[in-house]
Amino acid sequence: MYTATGGVITGSIGGNSFTDASWTITGTAYAGTVQTGLANGTLPVVYNYLVPVITIIDGGSSWTATLLDPSGAQWAVGSTDYSVMGVDASFSGFIALDATLNGEGFGALTAPPDASDLVTPRTILGTQLANLSSPAETSLGTLTISDTTDGAASFNIAAVPIPGTLALLGVGGLIGWRLRPRTADA
Repeated sequence: MYTATGGVITGSIGGNSFTDASWTITGTAYAGTVQTGLANGTLPVVYNYLVPVITIIDGGSSWTATLLDPSGAQWAVGSTDYSVMGVDASFSGFIALDATLNGEGFGALTAPPDASDLVTPRTILGTQLANLSSPAETSLGTLTISDTTDGAASFNIAAVPIPGTLALLGVGGLIGWRLRPRTADA
């Protein structure tokens, strides 16, 4: 389970305007499908494709929507360390990756670099990146970010049991209970 949070952003989603809103994006992906590559052929990136859900909260109003794949790109969770290019920073969060593994999205910028392997459970604290080069399509309609204010952001990786694992453990426990040795009453 991946979660990125931050604020403050101004814009609209599905025709609903928001000002100085906070945002949270969540997504779940199997850690075994994490990939590595080079963004624009030079910048190492760790990424995992998934379907992210964004929630935007503006005062008493909130909107939750699935982020849809933009033309020529696919949403992923990603992490990269820019220090290989001489920049003392890293990014971890959700990004719409194109064929060259380059893109824009939402997440935490950190300086000095604090990149993630996308597998080890942890939380990365940094400064918000909420940047879309063009409006993003969501299940509620178009999401447009017109202004962002630097603020705190976080990126969290938490292990989630594979569906059915807990049920199997429960069944195993019941079988073990039924097969336990019984003592005779004297």
